[in-house]
Amino acid sequence: MLFKRYANPMIILEQMIRTQRFSEFINEFVRIQNEELEDRTQWEFWLHRVFDKSWAQFLEAVEGNSSGVEKMPTQDELEHTVMESKKIFSDFCLS
Repeated sequence: MLFKRYANPMIILEQMIRTQRFSEFINEFVRIQNEELEDRTQWEFWLHRVFDKSWAQFLEAVEGNSSGVEKMPTQDELEHTVMESKKIFSDFCLS
């Protein structure tokens, strides 16, 4: 990947090693590559699979879901789910 971005990556690698920033450079390079891959994948997915939203709407929906924080269910929601599950299980009949 370095050769795609830099004509001669050995010069920049040597400089990063000399200044003791090689690890930082590699970490940043990998982060940028991952972001570009994610952006490209999202674009391809939207282009070929999503027909009912604009690009901005799609990004808003994706970024809203990727916050990583899910809302914990309330006690009432948990009880309701358990009761519904019990009802389904009690109504189940093999014959």
